[in-house]
Amino acid sequence: MLFARRGAGRKFVTKESTNKVLFWCAIAAQVAGAQIIIWDGRPLYQQLMTGATNVGSPKDYALDFMAIAVMQVGYWFAYRLQPRLRFRRNAVVGHLLCCIGEVSFLFIAALGTVVLLDHWREWQFVSWKAGMLVGMIFAFYCYERQLVGLGERMLKSVDNEVVQPTRSS
Repeated sequence: MLFARRGAGRKFVTKESTNKVLFWCAIAAQVAGAQIIIWDGRPLYQQLMTGATNVGSPKDYALDFMAIAVMQVGYWFAYRLQPRLRFRRNAVVGHLLCCIGEVSFLFIAALGTVVLLDHWREWQFVSWKAGMLVGMIFAFYCYERQLVGLGERMLKSVDNEVVQPTRSS
């Protein structure tokens, strides 16, 4: 346990509280990476939907590659920390995290569908572009699993049994 001086008293800073801060920073990095991909990719997706075949600039691809890397570093860092952390039961936050996790995969699934199924004949196969698409899908899958897993942990009671809402008569 570490001691941190604040005023005249001492405040205990535990390893778990430090790990929680690091964990939430890793989650924030994943959120930032996902938002970069979504906001940068939305115009490209719209162009693909109108029939364009050559979309995206080198800047777009570099930005997306950076976002994938940030998401993956954040995910694997948080993945290692999460089992050691305890979270308070919070039904509202748990449900919100599960919902955000599930919805986050929609954009990348739609983009992958358009590229692979609708434009596969016009699409000039370039291995690094295919790799980037696979990387995006995997990064969003990991992000979705992280949020849903955290949300589910927050929905569980102290004895790790899922608490079901009761009906009042």
